[in-house]
Amino acid sequence: MHCAVVMLESFSFVGQVPPWVVDWLTPLWLMSLGVLLGLISLGVLWLVCAGLSRIPVIGSLKDDPQRFRIAGLICGFGVFAVTVAFLTTSGGSLLAGEDQGGLSLTQILGLAIPVLLICLGLGFTMVTLVSKRTIDETWLTFHEGPLWGIGILFGLIAIYGILGISLVRDPDQIVLSFTRLGSVGEQDPIELTIPGVDTQRGLNEDPEPTAVAVSFRQEELEAIIFDSNRRLVISGFEDSAALGYREIDVTDDEVVRWDARTTPTNPFPKGEVTEIFVSNFSEEDADLKLTLVTSIQYPEVMTIPLSALFVVVIFVVYFAHRNALPKISAVALSTFKTSVIQPFYIILLIIGLFLIVLFLYLPYNTFGEDIKMLKDAGLTLIKVLAVLSAVWASSTAITDEIEGRTALTVLSKPIRRQSFIIGKFLGINWATMLMFVVLGTALLFVVSYMPFHEAKEGADDMPSWQTVHFETFAIIPGLCLALMATVVLTGLSVALSTRLPMLANLITCFSIYVLGHLTPLLVQSAAVGDQFEVVMFVAQLIATVLPNLEHFDMQAAITSGRSVPMMYLAWSSVYCLVYSLIALLLSLILFEDRDVA
Repeated sequence: MHCAVVMLESFSFVGQVPPWVVDWLTPLWLMSLGVLLGLISLGVLWLVCAGLSRIPVIGSLKDDPQRFRIAGLICGFGVFAVTVAFLTTSGGSLLAGEDQGGLSLTQILGLAIPVLLICLGLGFTMVTLVSKRTIDETWLTFHEGPLWGIGILFGLIAIYGILGISLVRDPDQIVLSFTRLGSVGEQDPIELTIPGVDTQRGLNEDPEPTAVAVSFRQEELEAIIFDSNRRLVISGFEDSAALGYREIDVTDDEVVRWDARTTPTNPFPKGEVTEIFVSNFSEEDADLKLTLVTSIQYPEVMTIPLSALFVVVIFVVYFAHRNALPKISAVALSTFKTSVIQPFYIILLIIGLFLIVLFLYLPYNTFGEDIKMLKDAGLTLIKVLAVLSAVWASSTAITDEIEGRTALTVLSKPIRRQSFIIGKFLGINWATMLMFVVLGTALLFVVSYMPFHEAKEGADDMPSWQTVHFETFAIIPGLCLALMATVVLTGLSVALSTRLPMLANLITCFSIYVLGHLTPLLVQSAAVGDQFEVVMFVAQLIATVLPNLEHFDMQAAITSGRSVPMMYLAWSSVYCLVYSLIALLLSLILFEDRDVA
């Protein structure tokens, strides 16, 4: 892969375009590279599943319900065991953040049930994907449903991942950082003894440095932690003083952390460093404990595996539920097609794309904070349009079919009422997902250009591509949270559609939307004014019955310029899952005795 990058550098156009164009397109190229990797991973996964499906024992598991359940449970509990082992070790710091020291026992127990459900779902997904029927219907599954539109968009993005390498500065170093993602971190401590000064050499002569074998790249060095009982001097060259290189002083009886990221000059040679030199200025031997902490040169390359994972998850989830639940999937597919061909859905998409581009040129008058306003306005717009689309689709897909007696025709076939409601819910959510992918991609492009637009308007220095990358991909958690809020409201809209007409459904859903965002304020007001029992009762009732949509709002993180922790996303997804299941259960109860004749 490295040789391919070096070869393609000969076609580079970096020197022929303005520098700001390169810095604008580089973060987008990382995302495109991730999408390309995701599509390649899907191809490899399909080949593996196709090979396993040719084994009669494995390929026929889906055809026998009992064997399918047993195999799914075995795979699910196996995945759960691996996940628990990961979360209790290195995975804790990934979810909770390094500053929090990983997941606590209470947090692990709190996540156990949803994690178990997800792992069981993944186990049944694995069994479904290796089914011979799933492999044989691959093209039909891809061509008929939402994957067709999403796949075309991903394909166009992946093309830029190939061609965009000519517009990227130092692509070989970026790709090298990606390949070394699993090779960095805190290394095992090195304990050694550094001999003292040889008194026979004279007091005015510097001590003879001791070479210490190490292994790290200078560009990846994040910090070095020293613990010594004597004063030491660390250098990257045997004769640093004569060569004019900087040295690191280590005080005695004190743990010293030298941070390479905040130090103007690095005392070590570039590239691979195999040894460093330690000088002991005392007459007695020194005990030294040395710990190296490394990180990749370009942390922004984490966008590549995350984008690839997003692509794989969308395709795998759709293939799994399409082939594992054929009756529900048939209703979902029909609902999706009905939703996306509606003029209202297409108008919402066009309005969304137009307003997202328009937001770029609106004068916010915020004295350098325009990009925050753009993010907040873009995320709110996408969420509102998605909720509008979901409410409209649920009304046309359920209310109109009940009133027009179309539901009676569907239910007269071997499709149960539960399958009908769940299928409608899934179909509407797939239409919503398509809208989020299209509008979210447009918002990423606009937000990535906004720092340069601000710099041009204010005659400021152009930002680096790392700054643009942070500003751009910081909104992805916001898109995920907005999608979760839409899923929750979709579940409520489906429940209301079983009893209410479109206008009443629309008014009720947007009332819930407003009250859901006011829930924390109502509860806080009731706590302050505890003398009004009626206010307290109403506030607690609203907080208990209605969803707290503030959990899915990223405005505070945007205002403070901070990123959303992975742990927060995990708990928000659990809340979304639980409330969506409650809304679905309510839908089934309301529809169970509804007269459709």
